[in-house]
Amino acid sequence: MNTLTRPTAAGAAPSVWRALRPYRAELLAELRRAWRSPSFVLPSLLFPVLFYLLFGVLLGRGHAPVYLLATYCVFGAMAPSLFGFGVQLALDPPELLIRIPRDACQFYEFWRGEELIEIGRNAAGKALDAAGY
Repeated sequence: MNTLTRPTAAGAAPSVWRALRPYRAELLAELRRAWRSPSFVLPSLLFPVLFYLLFGVLLGRGHAPVYLLATYCVFGAMAPSLFGFGVQLALDPPELLIRIPRDACQFYEFWRGEELIEIGRNAAGKALDAAGY
């Protein structure tokens, strides 16, 4: 055999919990970071619970509460990541903003694609020159 194995106590497999320890530490750090932001608590934690109580418990009929519990659990799990992404975007503003006039085209004017690309190139060139790039 070409690999070196480390013997375990009484032939037992290594603990799964030991392998998950870094993930647990990261989860706890993320939860601490999230709790420090008061604007996180209401949309991410209270809304799923309130929505489930309103639509699942009070207004739910048949199997609806079970399905709503699952969907609101997913919402509760996804909301922190979306919230964190939005906060990160707000904290890191763009270095360069390229402005294109609003009246450059109307909605559904696809045939003007080449003209609009040229307008974008000119606006990008002006913005880059003004910023000193």
